Formats: sequence, structure tokens, C-alpha cells
Amino acid sequence: MPSPYADRLDGLQIEARRVTAGEVDTAYWVYGDDDAPQTLLMVHGFRGEHHGLEPIAAHLDGLRDGSLRVVAPDLPGFGASAPFRGREHSVPSYAKWLVAFSGALGLGPGVVVLGHSFGSIVSAAALAGAPGRPALPAARLILVNPIAAPALKGPRGVFSRLAVLYYWAGAALPEVLGEPALKSRFVTRVISEAMAKTRSKPLRSWIHDQHDVYFSRFADRQVVLEAFKASVSTDVSTYASGIAQPTLLVAADRDDVTALPAQYALQQKFARAELDVIHGVGHLIHYEKPREAALAIGDFLARGEASFTPASGADLGAGAADRPLDILLDCRYVRTGQHDGISRFTAGLVTALAPLAAARGHRLRLLVSDRRQLSKLPRLPFVVGTDPTSPFEPLVATRINRLAPDIVWSPMQTMGTFGRGYRLVLTLHDLIYYTNRTPPPEFNPVIRMLWRAYHLAWWPQRLLLNRADAVVTVSSTTAAAIAEHRLTARPVSVVANAADPAPSGLVARTAPATRDLVYMGSFMPYKNVATLASAMQSLAADGYRLHLMSRVSPAQRASLSALAPAGSLVFHDGASDDEYQAVLLGATAVVSASLNEGFGIPLVEGMVLGTPAVVSDIPIFREIGGEAAMYFEPSSPASVAAAVRRVSAPDEWAARSAASLAQAARFSWDASAGVLLDLLERTARG
Repeated sequence: MPSPYADRLDGLQIEARRVTAGEVDTAYWVYGDDDAPQTLLMVHGFRGEHHGLEPIAAHLDGLRDGSLRVVAPDLPGFGASAPFRGREHSVPSYAKWLVAFSGALGLGPGVVVLGHSFGSIVSAAALAGAPGRPALPAARLILVNPIAAPALKGPRGVFSRLAVLYYWAGAALPEVLGEPALKSRFVTRVISEAMAKTRSKPLRSWIHDQHDVYFSRFADRQVVLEAFKASVSTDVSTYASGIAQPTLLVAADRDDVTALPAQYALQQKFARAELDVIHGVGHLIHYEKPREAALAIGDFLARGEASFTPASGADLGAGAADRPLDILLDCRYVRTGQHDGISRFTAGLVTALAPLAAARGHRLRLLVSDRRQLSKLPRLPFVVGTDPTSPFEPLVATRINRLAPDIVWSPMQTMGTFGRGYRLVLTLHDLIYYTNRTPPPEFNPVIRMLWRAYHLAWWPQRLLLNRADAVVTVSSTTAAAIAEHRLTARPVSVVANAADPAPSGLVARTAPATRDLVYMGSFMPYKNVATLASAMQSLAADGYRLHLMSRVSPAQRASLSALAPAGSLVFHDGASDDEYQAVLLGATAVVSASLNEGFGIPLVEGMVLGTPAVVSDIPIFREIGGEAAMYFEPSSPASVAAAVRRVSAPDEWAARSAASLAQAARFSWDASAGVLLDLLERTARG
């Protein structure tokens, strides 16, 4: 049956070779150019052979760009390699052979070793070394579906014990009976069906075919029995403490051989290990999710040594009152393109939280729904989950339970909680849509209908918030509104929004470089951008221009353009962070005529650069802008124009700019992260 990944292998240089390593005639395959600067040595699992790891190799970009070579041997006694003679097929024997194999090929200390399943035990044992057995010199270690605990003690310990009896019987019975029993296609199919998790019928059929073809390619019955006993009687944790190299663990959330909590425990035993959890797959990552594994491996290989930090030295045996916590941070709302408010809130908090949590010995993990989100986040262990808008979101807690966190924080209040077994902190940003019920335009019609219905009464919000153990909001104004409407019986804490720090070397300004006004935000009706555009009828004659930084639809562009003189509106249609900051640095003011907000990050983003805020006179803007901002009546374009002219007066602008810098200093991601971490500690231990 053709491989679903065959097209990925087309055009690659693949060569079968043989070498004598540790007195064993060893077959191995080389993928890619021998002159590639980096070599990845791949070690397959029990009853497998090199073909099993081909799908991962096929998805490694380094093979295509010439930066990587893959060397994949068949373990002694399996595939085309001869068995050991005169010694048992044990973990020490395989580890000694792997050291000899690497030496015979002259791979050197720069080689990266990858082991899958039983191959993870062999690889770890080889790198750790032992008395009388030198360690394999390698730069890094990658373990896919690592055996983190003895299989006899794993989720299917009873199944493993039955398998021991099966292999023992296969070796003990007369050859005419034992050999067919071990090569039984029926037994192979039962095992294959149990291990495969994909619902794709073509992929399942191909997996079964792979097992039918390669599962019986072993030298003899004794080899299988000995190797099986080795695979179920020890595990990677035996060797982890002896491995100093940076290590990547690629685990699966549905692995029947090693449960996910054991993988996190294993991570802590290494000096420098990162754990990448792939969702929706079991012990066959190499068959079912090779692309995801290859992406994690490629990222790991591409990084410099300095990016790997030692594991925390926190005392995991500390008392419950001060023990380190396992904290899961919901980062599924981080945008893969330009940040929106919730995306920036999440990324800013998580980035600041990482060093604070590490200093207190806590373990942070990120929950993302798209690997591209990781580019906006600090490098931390992560798991890939479902999209938060998925119909399966109400059941997300059942998946999170497998991760066994102490506490979870989400930047929204909608996270599913059915069956949760951990403490939870949810976030409510504002109550805008109770008075402005128009849903965001990107939502589909069904969601828009539900959105409107949801905001017709307070009780659905109470239901959501009371599922949590604590609630976060971003301003005292919103906290007061939550209390006024009695939305939750849970404690409410203010974790303020903030802006990124000003660039180093920023010089205080005494006058603006331009008469530009800057608006950053959506064009929802409550944002009242039309009032700003109308104010340009008066301001344009004095040389003012209004920069609209966000993405805008053609209809919105036409509507706003009709309100202002030609050339007075500058549509950036989604400015980059650098472009946004550059415009702010030269501007007279950051402006907003919004009728309602939960916070108002653009005010802080302008003030942190010394750019005054000219904004509508609403409670939240008074809280954020303080005495530094200039306020106007949001229903009056004339009031907007008057406020802009007042702030433009030379002495007034210089004073407001200096006051803006001081006011912005009240809001920082570091301070907010400290408040959040204190809350997480209290809630988890309370």
C-alpha cells in the first residue's frame, strides 16, 4: 500500500548501507547528503525497523534544504540487521551497540540522537552511559513517544502482562507453533487497532499494512522475547538524570503506553528538557502526526545552545502551603497575525509571568490551538489543543485533566469546565456588549445570533463566571460594574492591561513632530470613530491628519471618508507594531471617542512614548488617563476639535507629554503579572 507521505520522500537522496558495529552486521539507511552539516540518528521502537520513522524524516525541512542528514539503522535482531550473538537483547546490549554504531560511522559529538518508544530507552541509556560502558557523545537528544514509566505499571499494565505471557509462550512453544503465533496477522491487527487513534480510514488501513509488513521482520523468537522483556521492564527515567544534553520530549495526550502525567514527571528528571505534547494521537506519533513531530524537531534543531535553560531546582517535596505549582496558561486567543486587545493582553502577561514564575519554582505550560501562536509567546513547554471557538470547547476540561495542572488561567470567561479537576481563574474584560449588542463582524451568523441572545440578560454571564474559583478583570471600572450587577460570588482581582515598554534611549519631547492624530481600535459602532472623522472638518484646515491604524472594510472606509475632507484620513489597514510606534512617536495625540471600554490599551501605548491622549470623557478613560489625558464630549465633533487644539498649545503639550510618561508608568506587564501570579498561588493553595 503506498505511503500517504510518499510524495514527501520523492526526490530525496536515500541509500541503503551496511556496517559492522559492536560485532553486529548492521543495516542502515541514509537520507540526504553526506555533506550536510548536521546528522540526526534515528532509533526505532520494538518490533519495528527504520521504515517506521520515515514519515517523520519525510517532513523534516532540513532534508530538503541540505542542512540535515538522517541516519536510520535497523536495531540488531530486527529488520535487515543481524541479531546479537552470545549476549541478550537487553537495554545495555542495545546501548553499547548504538555507541559502537555511531563510532563506526564517525558521527562524532555533534550528532543528534532520536529514539521512538523502545528506541527512546535505548537512546537514553546510550547517552547516559554506565560503569564499563562509555556514553554516546551527542549534542542533543530527542525522544518521541518516550517510555516514561515501566509499561507494566502504565495505563495498560494488565495488557502488558498478558503480552509478556504471549511472547513467553511464543518462545517456549515448539517452533512450528511458536513462530506462527508471534507472526500472527490476527494478533498484529489487534495490536494495531488498539494503538491507532486516527479516525481516517485510509490512514488506519495504511498503519495496519505497515504493521503487517514490518512487525514480523525479526531474526528469531528469542530475540523478540528478550527485547520485549527489556522494553517493559525499564524506562527512560532510569537514565534521565545522567543526561546533560538538551532534550526534547515529544509526547501524545492519548498514549496508552505512558500516561501524560508520567511524561511531565520525566521532564523534571532531565537537566535540560522540554516537552511538546501532540493532541489527538497515541503511541503512533510517527505514523499519525509526523508533520507535527517534525515541526517540533525542526524548531529544536534550529535553536542555539543558549536557548536551553536548566530545569528548576525547586523542592518538589515542599509542603502544600508553598510547594511549586503546575500552572497552565490558556494562550489560544493569541492572534497569529496582528494582535487584538485580548491577544496582546495574553502575550504581554505570559511573557512577564515566565521569569516571575520560574523564580518562585513554578512550572508554566502554554495551551495553544495553533503552533504559529508560539512566535508571540515566551519559550515554554506547550500543548496544542482545540480552537476555543470549536463546538468541543465545553469539553476542553476533560482534555486538560490529562495534563494534571494545579491551576489554569484563561484570558476569557468562556473556557469549558465540564468535568474539570483543577482550580480555574477566568477573565472578564468588559461589559460593553450589554449596552452595545452588535457582535464583531467576523463572527458567523449562528454565533452572531447567540451573541445577541447571550447579552440580553445577566444570568448567562453569572453562570460562566461562577464556574471559576476566581475572576480577573482589567480595570477597577469593570470590577465595579461586575459588583454592581452581582455577576459573580467569586473573588474579583484587577490585573491591569499595559503596553510594551518604550524603546531604550527614548528622549522626552517638548513638542510634537507632526499634527498627526492616531486612532488604534476596531470600527464597531460603540467605538464612535465617526465623531473623530467628523471633527476633521474643522481640524484639517489647520494641518491635522487622522491616522486609522486598524484593518478596515471597504464599506467602513467609504463611510468615514465621506465625513472628512479629502486627504485628512490616513488608512493604514492593519499597521505593524513598528509602523504603529513610529506614527505615535511623531504624533500630536492618540485619540479615541469610544463610548465604552474595558480598559483602553491605546491610551497607554501612546502615553508610554510621551504622546498625550485626547479621549472621550468616560469613567474608564479617567481611570487610565488620569490628569495626563485631555477629555472631550464624545457626541460632539466640535468638542473633539477643541480638545485637540488645547493640547496642541506648546506649553500644554509639553506638560501633558511629561505627565503621560508618569501616568503610563502605573501600568506594566511586570506589575500585572505579579498580581496574577499572587492570585494563582492563593487560588491553587486556598
